[in-house]
Amino acid sequence: MPSQENAPATPHQCFYRTVERDSKWVTECEQCGKPRPEPEPISTPEKTMTFAQELERLINQHSRENGSDTPDFILADYMENCLISYNAAVNAREKWYGRSCGNGKAVSDAAAPKEAK
Repeated sequence: MPSQENAPATPHQCFYRTVERDSKWVTECEQCGKPRPEPEPISTPEKTMTFAQELERLINQHSRENGSDTPDFILADYMENCLISYNAAVNAREKWYGRSCGNGKAVSDAAAPKEAK
């Protein structure tokens, strides 16, 4: 794993991967090796779970890991990374169009590019 000293000087969007290190599974940035920060847990009266843990539980509950014979925690990590990547792509697109994004409001039809007729 790259050390923090070798991390790039310019900021970048971290894309995480799950790898085995010293007989343990860890999730780290592909580029700088920084570990993924712990997400805020989802609190329920019964228990407290992170999004990834709840997703892992849901995948396992419905046996969705059977089709690929992939452990449910790896599938949950993959799906969470898909959401992170999609959010980054949408934000980049909206920045390119000069529109705000991430404020919880839908982009209005008036702000969307018009189709050629």
